[in-house]
Amino acid sequence: MDVQERLDELAVLIEDAKAMPLSASCIVNRSQVLDLIEEIRQLLPESVQRADELLADREAVVQDGRREADRILERA
Repeated sequence: MDVQERLDELAVLIEDAKAMPLSASCIVNRSQVLDLIEEIRQLLPESVQRADELLADREAVVQDGRREADRILERA
């Protein structure tokens, strides 16, 4: 599962939690919430690394395009 799926699961857990009367608070299972938070923490570095790789790939494509544009202009 990815970070977004785990966050969705956490949101559902909170949305479905028993409400406290006359309050915005709710009762959640502490171990379930902490387990989900730990899973999200473990998934985040992987997601951040993938995002960094995508940005690097994007930058490489942009640089290749600029070099090609410069070559075309030199020949013109």
